[in-house]
Amino acid sequence: MLVLAAAWWRNDWDLKKTALVGETAAPVVGILSLIAVGAAIWSVRLQHDALELQRASTNQQQEALTLQLDLQRKALEHQKEELLHQRESLEIELRYRRHAALRGGYGPVLTAVTAYHHAVDDYLNKALRANGEADPRIRSEWQRPCNERHAELARALIPVALIDTSVERQGHRWRLSRAIRLEPWVDTVENQKDWADVILYRVSQLTHHHVALRDSLHREFGDAVAEPAPHLIKSEEARRADLKAKADAVEERVSAQLKELAKEEAVRSGRIPP
Repeated sequence: MLVLAAAWWRNDWDLKKTALVGETAAPVVGILSLIAVGAAIWSVRLQHDALELQRASTNQQQEALTLQLDLQRKALEHQKEELLHQRESLEIELRYRRHAALRGGYGPVLTAVTAYHHAVDDYLNKALRANGEADPRIRSEWQRPCNERHAELARALIPVALIDTSVERQGHRWRLSRAIRLEPWVDTVENQKDWADVILYRVSQLTHHHVALRDSLHREFGDAVAEPAPHLIKSEEARRADLKAKADAVEERVSAQLKELAKEEAVRSGRIPP
């Protein structure tokens, strides 16, 4: 356009002369146009190639970032596995130490319970043979091993209470710490004979808590504990209920005698009016 305008001006604004110039310059203009189009196409091609390079670079960066994140994830998973393994190892070590302490503490306790049980059984056998007629001094001598075995049991229970926090076993230990009363409150031949029912029931309680304590420790250590058949459980519960009923009847009767004697003594001493 500039060329045509300049030609038109140089030809004194003569359109015919200017047209001749235009016709002459048309091939040049066409070539220039082709060159311009080619340059535009080349520019577009260069921009396309640049975009492709940029896209490839972006993809490489994304792949590198994905790979880095994957490596970090695997590292974190490995670290997590290591921490879990360390935790399991620590728990195993602590459990082993705890179990070792419990085994060391409860060994003397279970041994002392068995010894006390045997001593009470031995006293009960002697009392049954005497049929309630043994002299108090003789009975006292028979009872001496029972008292000694129970004192040993009480001493063995003390350190265990410091290392075992189980509420279940605490209840069993408390029951085992209670000594069995071997003498009725009122000393008569009839009461001495009947008191055997009380001792038998207390011995059954001792055995129950002894076995329950032992089974609880086995479960703590991860050992298998045999469960008795349902009919055996019912039979044992019925037997203990029968022993309890007999023992309660004897204790109630002897307790009533003791209250009556206490009342008579109070009247005799003048503490209460007759």
